[in-house]
Amino acid sequence: MADQRPISDAWLAWIASSLLRNRPQGELANMSVEQGLPSEQARAMVAEIAASPGFNAVEAAVGPVRRASLLRRSVLRNGSRRVCRIPPDPQLYLDEFAAGQTPVVIEGLNRSWLALNLTWQSLRERFGTQTVMALTGRLRASGNPDLEWEKHRSDMTFSELLDQVLDPTVGNDTYATARCKLSEGPLQALTTDVSLPSPFVRGVKGGAAFIVGPAGSETQLHFDISTTLLSQLLGRKRVWLVPPEEDVTSTETYWADPVDLDDTEKAIREVVMEPDDSLSIPAGWWHQTLALQPCFTVTHANIRQANNGHDWLVNR
Repeated sequence: MADQRPISDAWLAWIASSLLRNRPQGELANMSVEQGLPSEQARAMVAEIAASPGFNAVEAAVGPVRRASLLRRSVLRNGSRRVCRIPPDPQLYLDEFAAGQTPVVIEGLNRSWLALNLTWQSLRERFGTQTVMALTGRLRASGNPDLEWEKHRSDMTFSELLDQVLDPTVGNDTYATARCKLSEGPLQALTTDVSLPSPFVRGVKGGAAFIVGPAGSETQLHFDISTTLLSQLLGRKRVWLVPPEEDVTSTETYWADPVDLDDTEKAIREVVMEPDDSLSIPAGWWHQTLALQPCFTVTHANIRQANNGHDWLVNR
């Protein structure tokens, strides 16, 4: 075979794992061509892996797990794109949704926050002089600005950040994500105000991370290793969710490849969150967000349940 190109062990391993996840050989060959392999070599490489005794032995060993995953994916694909909404009943949440790894919106869980009458202006008056980190110049990023966040770090006062958050022309160019750690320093005093009720969370009060961004700010499709409660303090936010059974990445990272979120063939869920909404995102579920208005979002990972995703992560 002419014009043979070297193939990295990492790519061979990804092809094998993708075959185990039931991705078609032709699709994997085409993706290998996109990575620079000649077409003939790509197709021969995929076929050779699929026919190898080692791969067949592994395929037989993981067969029951794969069948269970395919069954769950099929069931999820038959479901609605709608995310269920429930009242703030901790037993219902923990027994039916947290234990079942199913996204759900808990209405009224953060209702006590509304009584604080927090507004952008009151936040500016309280924290405006504090120095915060934000991510700027995101629209000029050559890659995923969420993945390459360190290139976009910028220090400013919280008041300067709010000027950009409330400017309708800024969009996704400026964003203070959880990476900016607003809750660990500059706005730490706010964490006690936005705690969740003890039946839902464990440990000390607080445990919150803050995400602040203008209308149009977005976080690309990714997953977290722990179940997270995403709560709206200010503004409306659209969230798309994709179960881990859907194969949406060509790399072993937390970030997915670009996905058509309107694809009706995939088990995609979608919800618009309002202030007073808390969305439970199970560990491993891919999710992407888009702020429809200037948004202040609070996340909690101290859910009252086993919430250590590392065990499943190292075995995925």
